[in-house]
Amino acid sequence: MSLEKPEAIIIGGGFAGLSLAVFLAELGYQITLFEKKPLLGGRTYAFVDRKTKCWVDNGQHLLMGAYHETLRFVDTIGANYALCSQKQENVPLILDSGEKINFKNHLIGILGLKALSWKDKFNLISLYRSLKNLNKLASLTVRQWLVNEGQSLKSQKNFWDILTLATLNDDPEVACAKNLATVIKKGLLGNAHDARMIFPKTNLNDLLAKPAKAYLELRGHKIIRDSQVDCIHILDKKIQSVELTDGTEYRANLYVSAIPFQGLLQIIPPGFVDSLPYFSNLKKLETSPIVSINLWYDKEIFEDFFVGSAYGSVHWFFNRNRISDVTHPPYHYMGVISGARHLLDSSRDEILEIAKKEIEILFPKAKEATLIHSLVNKEREATLSPTPASELLRPEVQSPFENFLVIGDWVKTELPATIESAVVSAKLAAEIAKARLKIEETKVSLAG
Repeated sequence: MSLEKPEAIIIGGGFAGLSLAVFLAELGYQITLFEKKPLLGGRTYAFVDRKTKCWVDNGQHLLMGAYHETLRFVDTIGANYALCSQKQENVPLILDSGEKINFKNHLIGILGLKALSWKDKFNLISLYRSLKNLNKLASLTVRQWLVNEGQSLKSQKNFWDILTLATLNDDPEVACAKNLATVIKKGLLGNAHDARMIFPKTNLNDLLAKPAKAYLELRGHKIIRDSQVDCIHILDKKIQSVELTDGTEYRANLYVSAIPFQGLLQIIPPGFVDSLPYFSNLKKLETSPIVSINLWYDKEIFEDFFVGSAYGSVHWFFNRNRISDVTHPPYHYMGVISGARHLLDSSRDEILEIAKKEIEILFPKAKEATLIHSLVNKEREATLSPTPASELLRPEVQSPFENFLVIGDWVKTELPATIESAVVSAKLAAEIAKARLKIEETKVSLAG
């Protein structure tokens, strides 16, 4: 008696869904993945700009050397060529005064940071001690934690706030201290390899969607795009099938949701959402937006790979030509505003004007350059809002239904809601699936 090849249905083709598809394929599962959009990538996608006809990312997505699972996944699908490690040793920061400084993104670099007073640096001893028990920080916001640890308002404005917005995509007033502490512990206090920043030097479609799709389809797995799961059929605490909007039903041994929590709530029958805290708690989660401003100039306006800023509204400026090793015009720059709730109702022209004014103040060469083209992109639900309350509500990968797993950057992974969290959630799901396969194999062996 032999065990038939198990089948898995994955709903959603972002980082979480595609990485799990690869992990399960390695375990011997036959995969069918549904993605409602024409393009794969989820919330990390690229699109074709109508004017330039070039691929443009929906935002500047960064990796770190500490993203171990993400980097293994990218290596597995053969997309390492699309990544570029940080080439500059120092991270440029512009203070609220407009002064530009540099720091090395590790512990020694922080101790040498001009934005921190000697008192701030001395108080880092207490702050680092608090990293020993991250759970004690789960009920605090970043602001509360930093104030408790004696960090001055100036140091918060010129360093900690920038770090919080860059890594957690939300304001220190609301972001959970445990999340920032995790970033510090795994990134800044790790080794030099973990602390380095890594950029996609191609568009996100070439980094993720194309190579993952090719990897899976070459091995006989199915990726069905433009196909939306409308509902999930449940009986006796198990998923029986998924039904698409056209009425077609699909069945498998294992079902996995790899979509944002808002989408998951739409496909679970309302009775189960209302009766099971696992699902009803998802209604309490909130999201945080990101606004990206793309600008193409006829001349280079700064040479750094990227620059952080405490000066105004734009938190980071990225030099897309440098990152992509493009040395000719037009010169493409991207400004990023994290946690940008205050700009969601602003027009794109208003947002563009904010970015242009700050660029001309901070990078004087911009006054001598001609802006050829611009593009503003609003991601209204870019990430989970990392509040202390949301940390308590993030669900486990295992759902109340035996054969239904839930993955994504927003589930409980002990990491902030980042790309690495998405891939780690997929790894956790693969471990559950592997354990179940062993149980089934044991049953078959005993029956034989």
